[in-house]
Amino acid sequence: MIEEKTQYSGGGAYWDKRKSPVMGDMRQRPELLKLLGDIKGKKALEGGCGTGFFSRKISALGAEVYGCDIEQDMLDTAKEVEKENPQGIKYDLCDIKKTVYQDGFFDKVVSVGVLFHLDRNEWQEYLKESYRILKSGGELIISIEHPFIFTKFSPTRNSKKCWAVHTSIEDKNYDQSQLFEEKYYKADGDLYTTNLWHHPLEFTVNALVEAGFCIEEVKEIVIEKEDLISEFWGTDYGYPAFIQLRVSKK
Repeated sequence: MIEEKTQYSGGGAYWDKRKSPVMGDMRQRPELLKLLGDIKGKKALEGGCGTGFFSRKISALGAEVYGCDIEQDMLDTAKEVEKENPQGIKYDLCDIKKTVYQDGFFDKVVSVGVLFHLDRNEWQEYLKESYRILKSGGELIISIEHPFIFTKFSPTRNSKKCWAVHTSIEDKNYDQSQLFEEKYYKADGDLYTTNLWHHPLEFTVNALVEAGFCIEEVKEIVIEKEDLISEFWGTDYGYPAFIQLRVSKK
């Protein structure tokens, strides 16, 4: 039986990645680790760390890792895992747009599958805060759902079965920011429903530049046939599902 949950509050159990994966675990997180490069001995923050799944991946590369999130139940799960298998990760309850960290504290700031929950103003606040807490020459690395999947041509808007299903709430054109409802399926069929923002790519890139960042690398992550390990994820492949950007502080 599919169990459906809504929004992120109270979702610690769903996002506990010791259990069944989501498509983001298959495609975006492994690719994002490659963008981090050599981070041994570096200070890294995962902004919007949730239950700490990716924070633990970063820690395994030898970084000194911090994680922050606004959902206490998510952090409770992260701390439970940390207690079971200590890696020295420090978790803090705070908003990624207004953190508790000092200026120039981090070498890397990373956010994966988080920023599509921010509207335009919140995006700009997040970028300003990330710039503040990064060292000179430090890097911000982000991964979000690709703008293509919010178009009318996307399998996530047209297929009966897919790893995610997107329904327009505002029905605006592609070049405008707009809200969507997302139904997100785990491989075992568990379902999570939330609202998220589509922002056109030009907004994302221009916001980064206006915040003072230099764009170093961009990656588009395509769904491949071999990624479709679950009957709940449908049969469509060959389209971009995630986009990742590595930018540096001037």
